[in-house]
Amino acid sequence: MSKLTPFGKAVRKHRIDAGLLLKDLAGQVGRSPAFLSAVETGEKAIPGGLIHDVANALGLNDAQLEDLRVAAEQSQRVFQIQVPEDASPMERSVAAMFARRFNNLPEVDLKALHNILVNDKDKK
Repeated sequence: MSKLTPFGKAVRKHRIDAGLLLKDLAGQVGRSPAFLSAVETGEKAIPGGLIHDVANALGLNDAQLEDLRVAAEQSQRVFQIQVPEDASPMERSVAAMFARRFNNLPEVDLKALHNILVNDKDKK
């Protein structure tokens, strides 16, 4: 059995709490049980809309939906940075360097970036 991702663990917990089998949930979200299982184990990426489809099928509240989103973020292996067409050379440079160097950033730098981004989110 493959190891579940954080998203897979969250979906499985909510599915079991709702008394649904994997095939039942898969049918409600319009996917095959094999596909949903592959998403739970990280063999397949989480497609757009699936988080909302799962939340709706399981009747999750807003807090549970947010927990599912966080679990999905923690399960992703690939992220894209959308750079606007009118981005400055500095913005493009920072995005490119971040993508290239991400895997080698020390924990202290990751924590500093996290704090910057959390504080920026709170300002908006």
